[in-house]
Amino acid sequence: MTRPDLTEEARTTARDIAGEVHRLSAAAERTAREARAQAAEDIREAAHLARRHPALTLAGAAAAGFAVARIARAGGPRDATDRRS
Repeated sequence: MTRPDLTEEARTTARDIAGEVHRLSAAAERTAREARAQAAEDIREAAHLARRHPALTLAGAAAAGFAVARIARAGGPRDATDRRS
């Protein structure tokens, strides 16, 4: 191949890569936009559920807090005075 042929091939390859990057960028933007919209909808649904069922919401929050505390406690370091097995 001659130098002009290589130069043209490099330009073609660069255009192809640029097109793919542009396509991927557009897809990432669409995905991010859809994720934001879905997150907003999920928050609206959770708020609506909390207003309709406040006792259930409080019970769920308490259960989640208890679970997180148990996990945090179980993952902590154990000292020599801890006799549990």
